[in-house]
Amino acid sequence: MFPIEMHIVHYNTKYRSLEEAVDKPEGLAVLGVWFKMGKENPGLGTIVDNLMKIRFKGDKTDLPELRLTELLPTNTSAFYRYSGSLTTPPCYESVVWTMLHYPATISQKQLTRFRILNEYEASSNKRDQLVNNFRPPQERRGRKVFVNAILPPPPTNYLTPVIAIIVTSAVGYTIYTR
Repeated sequence: MFPIEMHIVHYNTKYRSLEEAVDKPEGLAVLGVWFKMGKENPGLGTIVDNLMKIRFKGDKTDLPELRLTELLPTNTSAFYRYSGSLTTPPCYESVVWTMLHYPATISQKQLTRFRILNEYEASSNKRDQLVNNFRPPQERRGRKVFVNAILPPPPTNYLTPVIAIIVTSAVGYTIYTR
């Protein structure tokens, strides 16, 4: 199991916004990245430095310029691709998923900073860490998973907490907790 997973969400340019594309077939394309414990990841710096601004569910903040390539693992040559759904309700089946095979690294210090995120809204009296917020694996329902290379078997446990989602659009970057 990986300690954190990142989703970089894009919407199809034939729609005007993420909100318009979210429930349309192939309306979204998500690039998924697993992280393993290791050395500090400089690409996460901008995100980690802004986590205090999004401590509670629904909080949002704009980020300064962010190079998405710096968030990715060194080796991006191998990946899995399949049609699937959002991982949060209402779970629309509108996503073309691309999961990178090789993980990026995150340091213990960086991971600890993500642990300040709260599962509930600021107005709630509840203060539970945002951990284990993954959706259980779903049935394939005849969907094909495409692999672009001959690879060793993927990780056996996909139950990875998703801590942050980055939404990209023509306007800029926003990071939010879910």
